[in-house]
Amino acid sequence: MVKSKKYLLHKDSKITILTLLKHFYDEEIFSILIKDFYDEDIDISLAAIKASASIGNEAAVSHLYQIIEKGKIEQKIAAINTLSGIRAPSSVNMLIKYFNLFDDKHIRNEILSAINTIAAANEKVQELNKSILLNPTADDDIKTCAVLGLMESGNLNFLKGILESFSPNIQKATFQRILTLNNQDAEDFINFFKDRIKSFSPYTLGTYLAAFQLKTKNPQQTFIIEQFQHSDNRVFISFLVSLSDLQGKFIHPVRLFRLLLIAPYIDNETEAITGDLLIRIIEQINKSSPHLLNELTVMTQAHLETIYARIRKNYISLKGIRERDRLLKVLFANLLERYADGELIQKVQNYFKSDPFPNPASLISSIRDSLKNAPEEDKNKFEACMPLFTMDSRKDVLTLLNILSSINTKRPYLIRRLNRLIRIAGHIKIRTSIKKILDIFNFAGEERIGFLEETSIVTLSQLLSRTIIEKARAFLSSPFKNNYQLNGYIRGSRFIPPKYLISPLLHLLIVPGVNKGTVELIIDAISSMDLKGIKGPVLNLIKILEAGHITDEQRFKIADIAGNQGDQTVFQPLLDLTTKGKKEVRIAAIRALRSLTIRHTEIPVDILTNRLYILMEDEVKDVQVEGLITLLSLKDDYALQILKDHVHEDPETITAYLIKNLLPVISHDILMILLQLIFSPGRVIQETLRDVIAQLAGGNYAEEIRTALLQYLKNSANKMPTVRQKTPVTEQPALTNESIINHAKLEFKFKRENSQLLTVFFIDIVGYTEKSSSIDMSSIIDLIKNFEEITLPVIKNFKGTLIKKMGDGLLAVFKHPLNAVLASLSIQKKIAEYNEFKLDTERFYARIGLNTGLVIRKDADIYGDVVNVASRMETSANPGDIMLTQSTYEEIKNYIQCTKLGNIQIKGKKDPIPAYSADKVIVDINNLLRKESKTEKTERIQIASDPITKLKESVFAPKYSVPPDLTTGREIAENLEQVFYDLTNAIEEIAKDYHEEYVFKKYLQNRWEQFISGFKSVNV
Repeated sequence: MVKSKKYLLHKDSKITILTLLKHFYDEEIFSILIKDFYDEDIDISLAAIKASASIGNEAAVSHLYQIIEKGKIEQKIAAINTLSGIRAPSSVNMLIKYFNLFDDKHIRNEILSAINTIAAANEKVQELNKSILLNPTADDDIKTCAVLGLMESGNLNFLKGILESFSPNIQKATFQRILTLNNQDAEDFINFFKDRIKSFSPYTLGTYLAAFQLKTKNPQQTFIIEQFQHSDNRVFISFLVSLSDLQGKFIHPVRLFRLLLIAPYIDNETEAITGDLLIRIIEQINKSSPHLLNELTVMTQAHLETIYARIRKNYISLKGIRERDRLLKVLFANLLERYADGELIQKVQNYFKSDPFPNPASLISSIRDSLKNAPEEDKNKFEACMPLFTMDSRKDVLTLLNILSSINTKRPYLIRRLNRLIRIAGHIKIRTSIKKILDIFNFAGEERIGFLEETSIVTLSQLLSRTIIEKARAFLSSPFKNNYQLNGYIRGSRFIPPKYLISPLLHLLIVPGVNKGTVELIIDAISSMDLKGIKGPVLNLIKILEAGHITDEQRFKIADIAGNQGDQTVFQPLLDLTTKGKKEVRIAAIRALRSLTIRHTEIPVDILTNRLYILMEDEVKDVQVEGLITLLSLKDDYALQILKDHVHEDPETITAYLIKNLLPVISHDILMILLQLIFSPGRVIQETLRDVIAQLAGGNYAEEIRTALLQYLKNSANKMPTVRQKTPVTEQPALTNESIINHAKLEFKFKRENSQLLTVFFIDIVGYTEKSSSIDMSSIIDLIKNFEEITLPVIKNFKGTLIKKMGDGLLAVFKHPLNAVLASLSIQKKIAEYNEFKLDTERFYARIGLNTGLVIRKDADIYGDVVNVASRMETSANPGDIMLTQSTYEEIKNYIQCTKLGNIQIKGKKDPIPAYSADKVIVDINNLLRKESKTEKTERIQIASDPITKLKESVFAPKYSVPPDLTTGREIAENLEQVFYDLTNAIEEIAKDYHEEYVFKKYLQNRWEQFISGFKSVNV
């Protein structure tokens, strides 16, 4: 019997397969996963355990018990969570036993959580929860879990008598859970604690009030407001957060709207949450009960007018003040009213009542501290008020004290509430409030209340106020007067028909000096507009893609707008950008073209395809990737072949990016490529595959994915994974006879199908022309003979292939750069030894140039830029030198000492390129080759990543020999030996690089050993 060598799945590959299997629920999958529960690698074990958490997977239950009893702590926790996912009622009793068996708090908490998830209403489970809550030494986390379990079972009465003895965290968690319970006893439970709330912490009280508001039939609004007023700010913050965390619809939304409308202002962040909740309620009512919007309108408008009237009364106004001294006094009082508390205001008043004034340093420091979160504009205003602290006129002091006495510390909060009401008026579309909000806007401008100006503009834009539209067009033409107004007009522009404001907005994008935040606002506003039917905007946006002040993130957003809103008229401008400027501009243009082509059938796909194939040879890999994704979206017939190259050859992060972006263009063939990538060793690639393939596992490709995953697991022990094979070379039609539109594609195919990753080796004799003119023909022949006798054997010995002789020079190629450099060093050493005992007329010197990259190999010759650069390196080298490029240096720097020569200018290259001189070997390479590499340790066939593995692959030579003691089948074996050597020679010719050559050769070596083993067993 022939035994095959086993090739094990890469660890991360196996984890990927096990993780993906969780999306399939059947007994075959369950049994496979169970086997890997016991894998010695804990990560594989954990993946199998977690993937088994499917409802009804009873087969895994007994095995999970064993893991809980004997596994490591991570396995125990994973097994407990998996039992929770399986939800088998039969597991409850065993889990209760485990709870009493383990002392570890984390494990006990996970067990209790699992028990309550599976069967919270179970009598034994309820008894366990009660016993935990009555245990004074029980951990808070476990008590919280027990409380939630009892609540899930509906047993709220038990909690009434003991909840007050629990920690604030447990109390808060209790009322947070009440918010989501559909239990008839919830209201009774909440009312039970109404007279006991004094003992609650602020965060518990806030959550309790949220439950009181939503879960009781007729909550007293005054009761809730009083709690907000007489408690610290944390209560209201907790109230808001508890409401924000709730999913789904609010119960009694109008009631909650009324409460939030009059809720206090705390700070900007809290106000944002309040506003978002109000808008959420409006959207809910508009969708399910639009008739209630009238009630919201009446409420909002009434509050808006009342609060504005209160603000205007006795407001410390800056309006009409012309004298600088009085302006400073009013400005100072205005700042104190906005930012200082009552205590600080009292200190200021006492200061100015003193005679003489004490040292103001401490007071000034306190005021500055109160302004620490204020806009820079207000901080600068305060600095302008410094002369007030050194006034010497008693009249001025009395005037200031009179103004300070008008300060109302509640007025700033009223302004913030007014701001909230204006915002809500816009969302409800209260057009009858336009006149009032215009008054507020003018007031805010006169008194320089920036945030109120901004909100008024946005709301008036929502209400389509003709006045504000006219003001917007005028203001955006010279926008640097007021930043608040600028932001307001930009934010409001998304509600105004695009034709009115799109031109000034586009102009703003190219105005120097506009800050990044403003540019972001403009782009977001434009992205929300419908530009279809408006001539010009998208073309102007495309021009902005090249602007230097635009960030890359902004550039890509603009490209999305162009692709989603453009038409066929923007095709050519975008196409032009794909070959211009920085890489981000080219990438943005490609993305826009991709969206545009999907949306418009009129786009000339053949022209775009031609350009994309040109981009496939771009020097920037990211550009190639974006071009490839676009080709795949066009369903180009050759793109799949290119995709195979990229996923095997690109850096791991680029491959992962490519994989993530394949979802919109997924097909059966692309899926097959993704599934083969499961054998990739890259962790980032594996994590990306788990996410991408998981999204496909529940769709049309589910059965294909399931079949492939199972096949990989079954065959992983005795078959090597599919190896990428080079597309067979086919005869190409002459490019000159093809349409110019197809030229780029045909040329790309030709290069791809006839290219290999090689190190090109050029050598020639220095000064050969001069030498040949001064010696006879026989001496010239001897010189060439001696030159070739030294060089050719060395090239062959280091596995190089001679391409051609060129009189006094040679052109050869090597699969591995190190072989090329070692051959070069050996040749230069042998030439030096040859010259040592020769006359000057007999001596010769050589120079060598090396370059590594993709080379077109056709009809026993090589072509391409890599060849040309190698030739230039050789002609730039000094006699006796070996000059190599950056690409060659990167591959050999761990083994060869090199000297950096700096950047050199060579013919045919616009920019100088880095060059190095190879000096000497710095490691024992033979010793390295004897070492076991990472790849060999794991017996995996994969893309080599460490330098030693790369080196060993490049010099690997399979050996096929027939044992002398083989008798039966000897003739067949000897014939096979020749066939295997012929196959090896063929592989050396067609393999794309040394790794691909190694994989094939290793496969042949293994197959040979299997054949010989089989012949020997027959002899026995």
